[in-house]
Amino acid sequence: APGIMKGDVLDFGAFHGHLMGLAPPDYYEEKNRKWRLDTLPIIPDKFVYLPTDEESVNALLAKIRSGGYDFIVNACDAGREGEHIFYSFYEANGLTLPVRRYWASDFTEKSIKAALENLMDPKKKEGLREASKLRAELDWLTGMNFTRAVSLVGGAKVNVGRVMSIVLKFVVDRENE
Repeated sequence: APGIMKGDVLDFGAFHGHLMGLAPPDYYEEKNRKWRLDTLPIIPDKFVYLPTDEESVNALLAKIRSGGYDFIVNACDAGREGEHIFYSFYEANGLTLPVRRYWASDFTEKSIKAALENLMDPKKKEGLREASKLRAELDWLTGMNFTRAVSLVGGAKVNVGRVMSIVLKFVVDRENE
């Protein structure tokens, strides 16, 4: 979870999991509310993230905006998904406080202490940040468009997704063997 630095205090607030999610198709255009082939593909000009837990988002924003903080610590999981979880919140809410990155791959006392003593410049993880954002947008485009297309053509709802479809193919291939 992200932390907020105030002097020498590290305060891990109410940040948890995916506080933000990509907006649904009808957020971008009302015509996308109904599933119809003639509205596909749905490709937003700019993706928008909306709160999935508004109460937690508001509590964190109130804490951050109360002032006196030097920077925010991104202490989400060390990896692409952690970058995505943090920056979807940070960017969607227009935050401007500087960010430092806590990066630890295990929970030993030694690793935690080293990560806290060596908070990184987030630019070191910019590639992961961009990759995570593009992965999320591609997943949305794949899921929203192909799920609707396959369901409409097939006459029954069929969820299609980047991971789900591949795993299902492996299961079918194995069964056929």
